Amino acid sequence: MMSANNSTPPARVSLFVFLAIFSLKLFTKTNDVNTMTAQKRRRNQVYVVCGWIIVSAIMLIVIAELAQPPAAWHSLFWLESLAVVAFGVSWLIKGGFRGLLVDPQPSRSAASRPGAS
Repeated sequence: MMSANNSTPPARVSLFVFLAIFSLKLFTKTNDVNTMTAQKRRRNQVYVVCGWIIVSAIMLIVIAELAQPPAAWHSLFWLESLAVVAFGVSWLIKGGFRGLLVDPQPSRSAASRPGAS
């Protein structure tokens, strides 16, 4: 019987690679770079930092698999947790959680309000 620790390294690595791609490439896309708001620039910074944290965790997981640190360190658990939390932060920002880094809504002028004449 295979243990969970050694049975699916390619699947785990590919999952984290896809999460890094989401943060680094998909979340940072914009229609027009010239009209990017300050909030979008800040969001992109968060996505890039989170993406690179995931990439760093992947590299450290590979190194840890090769180096075989003491089991008491639980390095695989901590590195995978770090990658998941980094993606979670990126995902929450992308979803506009609690209005964090959301673009301000344009104010409606009096002429565009219903009932104004």
